[in-house]
Amino acid sequence: MITTALAASLINRTTSNQEALLQAAWAELKPVHRTSPFLTNPNIALRQPGELNQDFVKDAHNFLKFVRITAQLDSNLTIEDNLSFKAQWGAHLLQSNNSVGHRLPMPSNFHIDDYATASQGTVQSNITRLSGRRTNLVEMIHLQMVDDKANVWNVGHRRWFLNPRLQKIGYGFVQSGQVPTSYGAIMASDQSALNAKNPPFVAWPAPEAFPIEFCPPSIPWSVSLNPKNFAKPNPDLITIELKDHSTNKIWIFHPDDNRNKRTDTDFFANFCGRKFGNGPAFTFRPTGINYAPNTTYSVRITGLKTAQGEATEINYQTKLFRLNHPVILHAHPQERTPNPRT
Repeated sequence: MITTALAASLINRTTSNQEALLQAAWAELKPVHRTSPFLTNPNIALRQPGELNQDFVKDAHNFLKFVRITAQLDSNLTIEDNLSFKAQWGAHLLQSNNSVGHRLPMPSNFHIDDYATASQGTVQSNITRLSGRRTNLVEMIHLQMVDDKANVWNVGHRRWFLNPRLQKIGYGFVQSGQVPTSYGAIMASDQSALNAKNPPFVAWPAPEAFPIEFCPPSIPWSVSLNPKNFAKPNPDLITIELKDHSTNKIWIFHPDDNRNKRTDTDFFANFCGRKFGNGPAFTFRPTGINYAPNTTYSVRITGLKTAQGEATEINYQTKLFRLNHPVILHAHPQERTPNPRT
């Protein structure tokens, strides 16, 4: 039972014209770049990390804006040159080590000062390695928003991108090989948007309307809590219900369901108390689900308390829909890594 005005006025969300808003936003922000990612080539010996084509970066930036609009968050992100410089060196550090990790050794061809810059770029970034001729930063963001591999229990990449206080961001990208391997570093651990809209919770798939192109079968659902609105949950008291309104099937989750299973399709639920960007989060994933356009799902989380200690719950619905302009992805994921450490 919902017992507070907070739950009644802020936590419950209902269907509105969100789908129309997202269609319009996607028409404006969809990726359009088709030429080389690089404006100037790198020369590590000369301590030059190379410069990315700004249209290539703009595609990624617009895509991330659309992600945040979908989650009903502020999208006024700014690209900071100093963060992009660190991210670009960070991407080179990943490539030079032929590895993906937040703390990597210094390659023999790096100047020690450049290594220090690159290390900041990897420690404070969402990092990825992909293979394929047409990989790009858009695909890296898309995959990290799914976050269905090693980070499935906390979806930390996703939560950094959906941090309500994120404002300043930087992008790094390198690519090499006949069948190119690409490395990306996106600095997304900023917390400077102190006056940004900060809702009681941030969910993905997001409430009201959600593009099916962003909803593969393996996607874990997540709900991050705003600590200003909710007390830290006791996982033993939490029940999560996910309902498919086309079939009336209901999945019941409790945090730590099947905690030890690691495959892409396992049913599970987890509570992550670490604050990747904002507050703690629940993650959960059903099995035997068939995501389809025009299908409505509802989520209910009970056993919560407000920051003032009153019993409350979260209820919301989302309807899947197909974007008018398709999302075309070409990447083949090789490796995604643990979340950035700050």
